Amino acid sequence: MLHGMQRKTVNLEDSLAEKVMLFFGSDTPERACLHELTGKKSSSESDVLQSLVELGIAAVRERQLEEGYAAWAASWDEEDEAWAKASMAEFARLYAEDDE
Repeated sequence: MLHGMQRKTVNLEDSLAEKVMLFFGSDTPERACLHELTGKKSSSESDVLQSLVELGIAAVRERQLEEGYAAWAASWDEEDEAWAKASMAEFARLYAEDDE
């Protein structure tokens, strides 16, 4: 647990609360999917909420990576291309030497 972390009250709009409640039933498709995604059985509402937060964080981080890779690819220029070709040529040369 994070030291210094305080419990927070999170007020949910009714429409979001209804969606979250679907995960609390032990035999709902939502709960089964949550178990499949996390690989762990949630035995309490707290476990369910923690799993939902973890999955949300993972989704945000995945999106950050996608955006980062897209920005990197967009900035790729001729100098980068030349470096990549030279690096691959050097790798091929070293690999060929190992085969001899």
